[in-house]
Amino acid sequence: MNRQNDILLDQKQEFQVTCPFCSVGCRYKIRKGMDEVIFSQKTRDVIDFDYENPINEGALCPRGHFSYELMSHPRRLSRSYYNKDGILTPEIPEIIFQNIISEIKGNSSQDPVSILINPLISLHDIRALLDFATDNKIDSIDFIAPTDRPLFRAMLSNPFSYRKCDDPRILKNLNYILSVGDVFTKHPVLSRHILQAKYAFRQNALFNINPVSSRTSWFANIYFENAPYTEPLYLAYLFLKIYEKKKKEFPQHEFKLLENMIRDKFDQVIEESITPENQRYLDYIVEFFSSDTKAAIFYSTHHYNVLSSYISGIICAALSSLTSSYLIPLYADGNFNTIEDLARDIYPHLNLGNKPMLHNTVHHPSSYAWAVGWNPATYVPGTLNYPEQMQWIISSLVQDEFPVNTSALLAEAHFNEQMDLRTNFISWQSIGSQPVKSPIGSAQSIAHYTYLFHQKASEQKVSLNSNGKINHHSDWEEMLPVEIEYYLNKLKELNEIKGLWLVPTEHMTHYKDASLTQYSSWAKRDCIDEELLIPAKIAQSGNFKNHQDISLNINKNDIPFRVKISQKLADTILVGHAHYSPLRQALPGEFAPHNQEYYFWCPKISVKPK
Repeated sequence: MNRQNDILLDQKQEFQVTCPFCSVGCRYKIRKGMDEVIFSQKTRDVIDFDYENPINEGALCPRGHFSYELMSHPRRLSRSYYNKDGILTPEIPEIIFQNIISEIKGNSSQDPVSILINPLISLHDIRALLDFATDNKIDSIDFIAPTDRPLFRAMLSNPFSYRKCDDPRILKNLNYILSVGDVFTKHPVLSRHILQAKYAFRQNALFNINPVSSRTSWFANIYFENAPYTEPLYLAYLFLKIYEKKKKEFPQHEFKLLENMIRDKFDQVIEESITPENQRYLDYIVEFFSSDTKAAIFYSTHHYNVLSSYISGIICAALSSLTSSYLIPLYADGNFNTIEDLARDIYPHLNLGNKPMLHNTVHHPSSYAWAVGWNPATYVPGTLNYPEQMQWIISSLVQDEFPVNTSALLAEAHFNEQMDLRTNFISWQSIGSQPVKSPIGSAQSIAHYTYLFHQKASEQKVSLNSNGKINHHSDWEEMLPVEIEYYLNKLKELNEIKGLWLVPTEHMTHYKDASLTQYSSWAKRDCIDEELLIPAKIAQSGNFKNHQDISLNINKNDIPFRVKISQKLADTILVGHAHYSPLRQALPGEFAPHNQEYYFWCPKISVKPK
């Protein structure tokens, strides 16, 4: 809050603006003078909530809530840089793209540019990039979000017709919810209405499979805090029981095929993994699902279950189809719900979600890879050896460590040096791809860079056409059996390892975007990235104390942590925060041979007492 200008608040114009961070379209109000943005003081918070707006009814996720701090962070990049003689030197974007196009022109590469997009950037920017790829015949384009990608692929290619909830206000009238994973998401409206629906239930029925440790289960009447990767077994149990009741109504080949796959592969594992008590709870859920009450199935990826989310996504779609429930994938990056529609309806020729571009980037490198909104050095868990001959163009919010072969570094906001940072922070308000208000400040940055790239290629008559990429897309009937086999083998391998599960889960610091809001009192009070939650029993046996600094060896990496003892955590689980970079880089991962996807999983580690 800019206190020195408080006296002038009444003289400044109030704007209703749309949060620029995802495609939900949440709105709030700001006050703007000639050269700065000042937030209203109508609440104790730094923003003025817009309770009358039907889209979010005043609700905001932490990212929107702290958008002022996100955009005024002291380490935020406000210039573009070009790698010259091994040093990133400030340069204007026109010159950067001119240099890149000149190098592409002098190189006869069959695949000049790959574009890998973080789905969290604004939908306006995503549309600009997809149009850019279409206009320049760039087939090498895809979305990079490791926690969500297999689920996204399942939603695109599954054979079951499921209802999607496009209006979150529908949730107020639900009779029950089955939540897979965390019930709270970056989608503020869904989170708010889920809780409102919970308290309105006559049956008092909120069921939760595989909740985030020590959090979501507070609100669930029945929850299963199952071991990592066992959620497909619980969902398979539900499917078999419900399909047995409903199979006369659903004689389609796809349901029978899924039933045969599950019985063939899962029957014995289900028997071994689900206790009789939990089977009784699941049978209770089956009764609700078999009724005609209004329901929704929420699937969240917050547990980093990449190993099994494709299987779970297929089964959830089948359950939704059998029961006429809404299926709402709660992707960690909120735009995926909208991108799913783009991939199907507007850009089907780009094969979005079906082509494993990360694999191709590593094994069949382009001359340039444009990492839009993500950093190859820190974003993908595990260690990947990117080819040295490929140059990176990286869009990033803040200063960070970047790959040595970074050619150009573009700040995610293009600022005129004479303009105040806060003037530009709400630059283009859009719902979908349509602007709803004239721009305040500069145009949205990625769209601006995209235009420059296209312009320079056109001026030099340089073709950016990519060809020769291998398309690994396969039908679900081919994909699912191999995926199940891969999952069961990996599950068996992981279960044979002794030790505690280390679950890399999200928390509120996730919204800090590489420490963007570390200076806020909210972030300091509630979140410490390097905290490791340790069950009280393990802490006692190891003589660990609260706030003690320790070092653990994970995947041959020594990682510093600060101990936080939990009285609620199961004795078999440790919890670290997913966006703590040292932990993120230490997670094991690999490209799956059957579909060339990048998979990673929760490791098991030993915590030795002193």
